[in-house]
Amino acid sequence: MSERPALAILPYLVLPDIFLTCLLKCSAFLAYAGITVKALGATTRDGLQDYSMGSMFMGQLLTATYLIFLADPLRNFRYRNDATEPVVMPFYKRVHWALCINHAPRGIGWNWQVANVPPPPRGPCWVFVRRQLFRAARCFLLLNFAQSYIHLNPLFTCFGVDAQYITAQGYVW
Repeated sequence: MSERPALAILPYLVLPDIFLTCLLKCSAFLAYAGITVKALGATTRDGLQDYSMGSMFMGQLLTATYLIFLADPLRNFRYRNDATEPVVMPFYKRVHWALCINHAPRGIGWNWQVANVPPPPRGPCWVFVRRQLFRAARCFLLLNFAQSYIHLNPLFTCFGVDAQYITAQGYVW
């Protein structure tokens, strides 16, 4: 595993997006696929992260295949706030538009959004922020209590001769 080269950010994560949005279909796809296949031979020196990166690269390759060969995004895909069609947008806005499509797997805000996405919140922004802060505080407290229980319970903190079996305390609740 150590003989594989380290994963470089620019050629494997940035350049594929540039090739995908700026070049012609077939040449862009071949360049994109070549870089993606080469990236699959690189390593992060961590097996779990290698698996995650490989899954991401193959997902991007499948997305590129769909967007280039199976769909016509310029005609079929619209964002809810688009005032003009992507064909008449300036180049830099079209590049941004294409990057948004490529990096929005659930299509939130697009006309191809998946069905189970909840509608955007109605009402003032501060109500949403307050609700999310309370939810985060509640989750933090729950996690803190669970962590305190684990640190104070001798079942989890004793090692060696003092260690206990998992069934020594009966039910935890």
